[in-house]
Amino acid sequence: MNLLLFACCVFSESTELEALLMAESIRTFGGLYANAPIWWMIPADDVHYQPKDLARIDSFRITIHRFPLDVTVRKLPFAAKTVAAGHAEAAAANQCETLVWLDCDVLLLQSPDPLQLPSKKVLGCRPVDLANISALANEPLPLYWSIIYQACGSEVVPHQVSLISSIDRQSILPHWNAGCIAARPERKLLQTWSRNFLAIHPMEQLQEFYRHDRRYAIFAHQAILAGTILAMTTAEERIALPNDVNFPLHLWERIDQTMRIPKLDEFVMVRYDNLATTSDWIDSYPMSDTLRIWCKTHFPVVKP
Repeated sequence: MNLLLFACCVFSESTELEALLMAESIRTFGGLYANAPIWWMIPADDVHYQPKDLARIDSFRITIHRFPLDVTVRKLPFAAKTVAAGHAEAAAANQCETLVWLDCDVLLLQSPDPLQLPSKKVLGCRPVDLANISALANEPLPLYWSIIYQACGSEVVPHQVSLISSIDRQSILPHWNAGCIAARPERKLLQTWSRNFLAIHPMEQLQEFYRHDRRYAIFAHQAILAGTILAMTTAEERIALPNDVNFPLHLWERIDQTMRIPKLDEFVMVRYDNLATTSDWIDSYPMSDTLRIWCKTHFPVVKP
């Protein structure tokens, strides 16, 4: 059985380019995990996208899995990613000890040891980067969050599980980042998240929040993930991934100086987000000459 299995959702030419870069970074910098399986979850019967660079896909030993995605569901923000996570987890049963579910726009820069879950831990994740729609820990529970926590079946009092958002350092109620999740497939947490998303996102009680502020619809998948995690795991079963995992490189200027690492090489994994369209940023970030050359060779990922 594999120790780690990496998986992501690919649904467009741009996400294919990002996912290829992620795969190359795993094969280049992954250390003991450089040969770990990499799965792409692609919506079945997608008339708008089919994989293009079959040669590189083959060279990086990427396995493609097709999953069903209803046409009406595709319109919901982050629906493909959330539904794909559930199908990846189901397929990964008995294939790995830890499934690492990722957004496509990440680079692995060294061996991903923190993603290998310790004994008795079933989930590894980190808080959201910015508080955004998060419920603040020192305020009453907002109705939006109350609806979602209850709909997910959580009986935990949210104020007993406060977190600190990783970049703007706000004390928030449970709200985890959905861009990097390490999970034990046998616990079926991602499958439950997918089912909860399909059932909860369209709920009538939430529609007014969506109309008032579009962010409530856009980030509902992360809110529903939070409710699912609370309902299915205990604090003792969860582990907080360190700040050098899935670090938001595009928010570098907003980071407290004490949190900055001297060189990007020292991060385990970074997320580059909107930096993909340019290579101008590379000379502005501290990194070794070797990594700088590698980045300049591979960026921009998507032509402007």
